[in-house]
Amino acid sequence: MKTRLPQLALLCILACSSPAISQSPPRPLTAQDSAAVAWIRTNAIPVQTLNTGSGFTDLAPLKAILQDARIVGLGESTHGTSEFQRAKHRLFEFLVKEMGYTAFTLEGAYSDAQPLNDYILHGTGSRADVLSKVGYTVWDTEEFAAMVDWMRAYNRTVPEARKIRFFGVDLYRNSLGRSKVRAAVRRVLPTAVATTDSLFRALAEQERRFPWWDTTVVAGARPGLDTLASQLELRRQAAPGRLTQAEWDEVLKLLDVMRRGASAYSNRDRHMAENLMYLVDHEPPGTKFVFWQHNNHVSVDSGAAGYFLRQRYGDAYYALALYFNQGAYQSRLFPPPGDYRWGDFKITNKPPAAPGSLEWFLARAELPHFFLDLRAASRTPAIDAWLRTSHDTYDGTWAFQDPSRRNFAIKVRERYDGLLFVNESTPTHPTPHARKTVERRESF
Repeated sequence: MKTRLPQLALLCILACSSPAISQSPPRPLTAQDSAAVAWIRTNAIPVQTLNTGSGFTDLAPLKAILQDARIVGLGESTHGTSEFQRAKHRLFEFLVKEMGYTAFTLEGAYSDAQPLNDYILHGTGSRADVLSKVGYTVWDTEEFAAMVDWMRAYNRTVPEARKIRFFGVDLYRNSLGRSKVRAAVRRVLPTAVATTDSLFRALAEQERRFPWWDTTVVAGARPGLDTLASQLELRRQAAPGRLTQAEWDEVLKLLDVMRRGASAYSNRDRHMAENLMYLVDHEPPGTKFVFWQHNNHVSVDSGAAGYFLRQRYGDAYYALALYFNQGAYQSRLFPPPGDYRWGDFKITNKPPAAPGSLEWFLARAELPHFFLDLRAASRTPAIDAWLRTSHDTYDGTWAFQDPSRRNFAIKVRERYDGLLFVNESTPTHPTPHARKTVERRESF
């Protein structure tokens, strides 16, 4: 019997001018609630605009907060909120220009995000094509494209050492990886060409069928991938000059990503964190990284990618979650069982945050958008206790789901180091390429 990826597991994977402030129904505040609201209002750092190119006067306090960070995780409670992508773009601009960050890592394919790096560094290809090739329609938006354009323009103005590098850290969409590994096998291990081609054809077909791929076939590819990796490593030791050191490193890493992708989905966060650690180890010493993901991945909660980063880098990893009060966001219709083709875009509407939820408290600050550092709360025991009390939060996924069923209780200080809050969410704007992709029911 064929085994397919359970829908629940996939949904966990993909969970992925100032407006007026709307008020939720009144709720009596306890003494602790009142203290929490007062603390939020006192410590909120107003973000005056989400527009890039607006200077950094309002963001200047973040320098002291992030001065010891080497990796900043930029989360989001939904992947389809325009304000989140714009806010994260502005934060990235600040981190690059004011704090020396040069590496951008995305919840996107390790392999198939590489053309985007070539584009922002060298102008290779067209922005529309390389953005679509990442294979995640969630990022194929006008907002994200504007940031890619900004990266490309910035890189034209700075010396090599200050140029931004773009990396994916996810496991899936390995078309370019298979192509590069296949080319290397033909050069250095011709006896393995036939078995490699057969193995890669099977993986390509299953990748095309995501999310309803046959996990038995995918897992069954792992031994063949392991054997190929061992053969290439032996060949490297016997004839290292057949490829440059950089070529050997790249081919073996691309194969490693495929091997991880053939493993259980429950390890996805750990594998993404390990891919980032690999990049940290292979970029110049002192390189600072942005880790652009869903809130669930940047979190330091046990099992999340951020958890493994915290274990490795300690407080040099700063986990920043993004939340909103109310509004609408972009999502996409999940394919029905047995149909691997994703559906149309779907606007999801969310009412004002429920009384007592984390977002409801944040909305009491009565600011359209602001930054809140949570590490400082440890100096205030009553507030620290409030932050370690469970509160509902809204957790949207890229795959459309009933918004009334997306509330989950968390202890926010145990998951994040900081918050960025926006009152109003509006949907992201898919690019023309993304709309054509969706019309063909391709990608996800």
